[in-house]
Formats: sequence, C-alpha cells, structure tokens
Amino acid sequence: MESFGRTYAQQCAISNGNGFDGELALLETLIAKLEKQLQGLLGLKRRQRNEQLPGIARLPDEILVRIFSFSLLGPSDRRVQKQHALARVSSKWAHLVISSPSLWNVLSTNDQYFERIISRSRNASLDVTLEGVTLNPGSKTSLMALAAFDQIHRWRSIDMYDVDVEAIRRLMTSSTPRLTDLCIMSRRCRNLGPELELLSDTARRLHHVTLIHIPIRWDPSALSQLRTLELEGIQGTESVLVTQICDMLRASPGLITLVIGRNVMAGSLPKGTTPVYLSQLLTLNLSAEPKATYGILGCIRVPNCTNLTIDPYEGVELLTAEAAHLADPIRAISSALKELAIEVDMTQLSVIGDRGSGAGLKMILGGAGPTTSWFGLSDILGSISTTPSLSVGFSGEVEWVHVIPKPETGQHITSLTIDANEEIANRWIDYLSEPLVMDGIRQWPLPRLETLGFYGPHPRPDKLIDMIKYRSGLLPTAPLGGFEPETEQVDRMMERRGEAALQTQIT
Repeated sequence: MESFGRTYAQQCAISNGNGFDGELALLETLIAKLEKQLQGLLGLKRRQRNEQLPGIARLPDEILVRIFSFSLLGPSDRRVQKQHALARVSSKWAHLVISSPSLWNVLSTNDQYFERIISRSRNASLDVTLEGVTLNPGSKTSLMALAAFDQIHRWRSIDMYDVDVEAIRRLMTSSTPRLTDLCIMSRRCRNLGPELELLSDTARRLHHVTLIHIPIRWDPSALSQLRTLELEGIQGTESVLVTQICDMLRASPGLITLVIGRNVMAGSLPKGTTPVYLSQLLTLNLSAEPKATYGILGCIRVPNCTNLTIDPYEGVELLTAEAAHLADPIRAISSALKELAIEVDMTQLSVIGDRGSGAGLKMILGGAGPTTSWFGLSDILGSISTTPSLSVGFSGEVEWVHVIPKPETGQHITSLTIDANEEIANRWIDYLSEPLVMDGIRQWPLPRLETLGFYGPHPRPDKLIDMIKYRSGLLPTAPLGGFEPETEQVDRMMERRGEAALQTQIT
C-alpha cells in the first residue's frame, strides 16, 4: 500500500497540470493494473491448489455430473442409495448431486423417496415406472400415481405393469409432448374400450412401443417413426387386420426390432399388396396365428434381418401343413440371417435359399412332435452350404431315428445345441464319438463342430469325457453342475485339450 501511495504521488506530480480529471484517469489506470495483478495471483493460487487435488476433483462440474449419471445406471430401487453415496464424498459432490435435475430423472412408485425425486428433478424429462397402481382414491398407490400424472408433461418414457384401466385411460387421453418410449403390460385391461385412441396427439413421436396383454383395437396407423415395436393382445378380443399392421410398418421405415405375438392380427394379406421395405430391421419375431404370420412375411422385405424367430404356439398343424408358404419369404430374408428359430415341424420346409456368403448362421429348430426330421432339413443345409459356420439347435422330445444326420449334411456346423431327453443326448454323444466313412475317407461326424450345448437332461459324464478325448477341438457348453466328481475330470480335460496328448488325428 505504501508503494502504491508513493507511485500515485509521483504520477500526480508529473500530471499536476491536468487537474482533477488527470488524477482520476491516473487512478483508474492504476486500479486496472492492480485488478490484473490480483487475477494473476488468484489464478496461480488455484493452479497450485488443483495440483494437490486428485484428477477427478479437477474435472469441470458438467463432466462430473455426466460421470455421476453413468454410475447411477442399473436397478431403479438402488438409484437413490447411489445418489446418497455420491453426496457423502465431499461438499462439492453433495451440492452437484442435489442441484443437478438430470440425476433425479428416474421415477418409480416402488421408491420411498418418490416426492423428493419429483422435487429435485425440477423440469427434467422423466423415466417413469408405475407398477400395481390404481387411480381409485384412498390408496397409497393412487396418491403416488396421481403425483406422477401431475408431471405427465415431463414423461420421456413410461413403463406400466399391472395397472388398472383408469391409469391407462388417463395416459392415453393426456398430453405427453416429450414421450418417446411406451411400455404397458397388464392383464387388467380387457375392458379398455375400442373407442380409445392410442396417444393420438403424440403417437407419431414414439420410438419404442411395447403393449403386452393389451387389446389391440386401435388404429395402428397413428404410430410412425418407430424403432422398436412389440405387441401381444388378449385372447377373445378384437384384433386389427394384417393390412393395417402393414400400413403401420410402411410408416416406420426405421424399424429395427419387430415382435408380433398372439391375438394381435386377423385376416390374411390380399394378393397384389405392395411390399413394405424395412431396410434397418434386424430382429423379427412372429408368434402370431399362421395366416397372419404368412401375411406379415409376405408383406415385408427385410434384406438386413439377422435374427428371425417363427413360433406359431397354437395352430402348429396348420402351419406345418402349409409350411411351404414360409419358403419364399424366408428365402428373401435369408441373405443376412445369423439366427433362425422355427418352432414347428420342418419336414415341409425343404428350401430356404442360397445365402451366398455371409457370416455364421444359428438355427434353432423346435419339434412339433416325433415327425421333426433332420432329413427334412437336408435341403436347407445344402442350400446354405457356403456358410462358413452354422449353429443348429434341436428342441422337443423327438425320436432319435428322426434326427440322425445324413453324412453329407452338416459339413459347416460349428455349434450344436440339443434340448431333448437323456437317451437322445447320449445317442448324440455316441454318434459324435465315432468317425464316419465317406467316399472311402474316415472323418468325424460334423467335422467342424466346436461347441456342444445341452439344455435339460445331460448325457452321461463318461461318454462326454470320452468324446472330448477323441475330438480335441470340441468345447462343450453343457451346464455340468450335477456331474460331481466327473465335472472335475471334464474341467481338467478342457484345460489340456490343446495338448498333443489329446489330439487324435483321423486319416
């Protein structure tokens, strides 16, 4: 301060001729210099202090909040516990956790801090879960549900499980400007009226829709721009027409996952219907009635589909009798398939089509009875003979005589999963343990087999161990927990399977 006064006096003496204005200008200049020096000293002090702090404490607040949000992922019932744990680290973290609305955007009626979350989330978009709630007055769940519905304009996603009809009516008739994800699963909604539109004001903004055990009576054309769609209706209720579903799919060219279950569609596809191209669809799961399944498969073109599941549940006999209807649609799909699951008798479905190149294909073949036949699959396997790898699964209590592979088939099978009785499992092990003679050359059955899985009854441990001995490259994936001391033998065998002592070459 003494230095400042001396400097000021000297400068005043020099500029004495300028009067009061000169002194004022000089004073402002000196103050500006002092402020600059002060900022420099404060910055130096901050740098020195930060150098003593751990790296995470030096991160900007917005980065810390982003890290916190990732740490809160997981079950919603533990989210508040994690928030409290973060807040206990330091006063700075406590302030960030409490004052950041984006960290309080998950709201569930199972959470005891329900009201606190609503308060701290402020105007943030909410991911809401309502489970077992009713809007009937007098219950605790009704109070929580009403409090959640007061914030419906902030809902980004809603999951409803086992809620009453009034809760769904309230949702469907409210304005939801931010809603993109809708999931409703409830068996209490049979009386949901046909006059009720499905979020008519905001349906076109939905990206992910799951409706399980919900009567599908609404006009599906209200939905568009979907990425994921999963539908399952209620037996005995009205269904929408296959043509309406096709129109809805036509409005959602960006669809990635499509799951259509029971009691959703009715009718068949008229001839001459313009196909729907879904170039981004990767997963297609159909467990609808047979005619509806044919209709959807005939309606859509999904050149990049990698996972196809067809499970007709009821009406298997009809689907089996007309299984040839599936050949052309699957042939159109098969160029990109990596997983194919068909839960019907495959005898009638003899050709899928040439896959050309492509990666490995996983086939899960379910049996509708003892007529399920490997011989019915031989043309399928032959048609995809250029496939570098193939995984095949058998399920159902099929008779062994119907699943013995032809020697010329299965040359590209790398993975085999068997879900059958113990007798068939043991016969498979015997079959895989004995070399075959083809064109005068001895080789293993399914020579490229690398992985073997058993679900349900397991084969005898001694048979499994012997097979591993003989086929050094085979990796069993069977759950072996019930095989007590033999399990250790299998484990040791697998550890040594790369050793020369276990490698038996068949020439």
